[in-house]
Amino acid sequence: MAGKKKTAKKGSSKNGLKDEALAPEEKKTYFKDECNRVNDFIPTGCTLLDCVLGGGYAVGKIINIVGDTATSKSASVIEASATFTDKFPDGHVVYAESEAAFDKAYAESLGMPVDKIEFREEDSENEVLTVEDFYNDLVAVCERSADDNVPTLYILDSLDALSDDAEMNRGISEGTYGASKAKMLSQIFRRITKQMNKSNVTLIVVSQIRDNIDALAFGKKYSRSGGKALDFYASQIIYLAKTGSIYKTIKGVKKTIGIKVKAKCTKNKVGVPHRECDYPYRFNYGIDDVQANINWLESNGFLKKVTDKKKKQYDNEVEAMSDEDYWQEAEKLANKVTDIWWEVESEFQPKRKKY
Repeated sequence: MAGKKKTAKKGSSKNGLKDEALAPEEKKTYFKDECNRVNDFIPTGCTLLDCVLGGGYAVGKIINIVGDTATSKSASVIEASATFTDKFPDGHVVYAESEAAFDKAYAESLGMPVDKIEFREEDSENEVLTVEDFYNDLVAVCERSADDNVPTLYILDSLDALSDDAEMNRGISEGTYGASKAKMLSQIFRRITKQMNKSNVTLIVVSQIRDNIDALAFGKKYSRSGGKALDFYASQIIYLAKTGSIYKTIKGVKKTIGIKVKAKCTKNKVGVPHRECDYPYRFNYGIDDVQANINWLESNGFLKKVTDKKKKQYDNEVEAMSDEDYWQEAEKLANKVTDIWWEVESEFQPKRKKY
């Protein structure tokens, strides 16, 4: 990023942020420079979630998105496919949908470039039904990505819907210990992780849990399909929980138009873990990044850095903008939130090195 860095000064500034905090150029790359072999990130579609993850989904790594039903898990990977193709126009996106519940028309309404996506569809030659299918396909994708020398995003939605060859060949009434899938996944990730990193292949795995996550008590341990393999091999693990619904009333009719989501990164090998954020997810739109940023600025006392208006006034003003003005304001908000986030984050870092 071009431009001069701010000169460090002693003392404190407004909102308790010290002037000697890292300059914006340093803040935005603070963790990226520290991590191993992470050269880039895929934007999540949410500025706050990018900050939580240290920059976004780490390229060449395994990312696990976990949540209970209807917490925008699939919508998150749909947005990831859109931001990936925007950032890497020559890259490949592979979408292995194993739940037989994917709606391309709805995905396209959320911005997914369906014409550029390689779907592993049901009843097709390259469908992914078992963990063995998944492994063979992922190996082939890594080899192609290395040959083409372009990044690839591979999305598995979801891991829970995958079977394994042993289960597929077993009678429905035959007993099972249920551990073969977990053992197979551990072997798969052990074999493929380094090849993915070298081939610039990013794997996002969606996991479903049956328990309802209490968004205020993420400490509880939740089980998900595949045993402990992802806990060990994933570089980033994000848990999503629904905290409420978003309603709108028109002509006396009240309907749900979205949900409120809390995201917490419980493991992060390319940044600081245990960071979290809240954002609104709107049906037929996706993550409302502008509203998420306004809410965060207001709740943390930083809204005055953007506007002298009250939040409700500012909300109405932004909503009434033309498309061109709206997206300019969205970029301005995203940059401001990112700068403030890293400025605050830098205050929590140790002031000296131990070694």
